Amino acid sequence: MADIHKSLEILIGLEKIKVWSLIVTLFGDLDNASSQSLSGKQINNLLGYIGIKPEATRVALHRLKNENWIETSKSGRETIYQMSDRARRETKNVYADVYGTSNKYPDGWQLLLTPDHYDLDQAAAIIPVLKNVSLISAASKIKNSETMQTELTTQNIPDWFSEKIINPSVLEIAQALNKATELPNIETTNLNQVAKRLLILHHWRKLALRDSVWCYISLMDQSILSQCHKSVSTFLQRTPKIEPSMLVE
Repeated sequence: MADIHKSLEILIGLEKIKVWSLIVTLFGDLDNASSQSLSGKQINNLLGYIGIKPEATRVALHRLKNENWIETSKSGRETIYQMSDRARRETKNVYADVYGTSNKYPDGWQLLLTPDHYDLDQAAAIIPVLKNVSLISAASKIKNSETMQTELTTQNIPDWFSEKIINPSVLEIAQALNKATELPNIETTNLNQVAKRLLILHHWRKLALRDSVWCYISLMDQSILSQCHKSVSTFLQRTPKIEPSMLVE
């Protein structure tokens, strides 16, 4: 089995893929995404290549249209799909999180101590770890006499504490992504290249949208999650963004 197939096998079997979410990743990665469109045939060519049935793709596209995430038009008998204004805004808002090469929270993290029944929604980036103990981004400031913030050293953080931030299963995903980015592309057809980029990007996007992942990377900068961020960033920089012309057999 060629190494490119080996990496696809790893990525496809990593965790259950929600087709609608994969399509969101696909449209977000299109070169000049705000103005690009895809035909139903192009989408099915790519998703079918990684084992997704046309029926599942059709249901996912219907859902995204109902949710005003994509818009449709007709070109002859072919349906054409394009991101809505809402989708463009949402994609732009998280672009730096997914494609950025630096940590989302460069100022680091602090411990936040709170009384019982405290509303943690007051802070944008806050991660509960124990009863009355959370992690909060250092840039966030809670002005409340009932709470206390204290500096957190990143030295010698015990495993039991780090597991309160990230479930070990997330580290397994990071390990697999790290491995997949390192496998060379022996087979170089467009669909192979696009499928690998799409799957790596999709799994990474799901990680990058979690504040807990960035917290873990900050506190454990030599961890597999930190390595994953670096390897995925390098992979995305050296592989081209998806273009509609690539999605043909």
